[in-house]
Amino acid sequence: MANLNAGERCRQIVTFILGLGGLGYSLSWFLVALRAPVIGNVHIVKKSLFFLAAPSIGMLLLGTVIVIVMGIRSIFIYRAYY
Repeated sequence: MANLNAGERCRQIVTFILGLGGLGYSLSWFLVALRAPVIGNVHIVKKSLFFLAAPSIGMLLLGTVIVIVMGIRSIFIYRAYY
């Protein structure tokens, strides 16, 4: 992210999205691991924590796509001006 030709605010937003998505996704699996022995069925626990995992996956995918687009844009568009 530091080497990409993008504005400071854009980089902050993308890193925030990636960080929050990664935190939410890992937290959802941590909660599944804590609750599964108590409930006894992993599938029920995963369905109950879908509200946390789904937006986290979406944020991770969105952030990854934005970084890929920014990288391609940095390589091909900004290099043409040098």
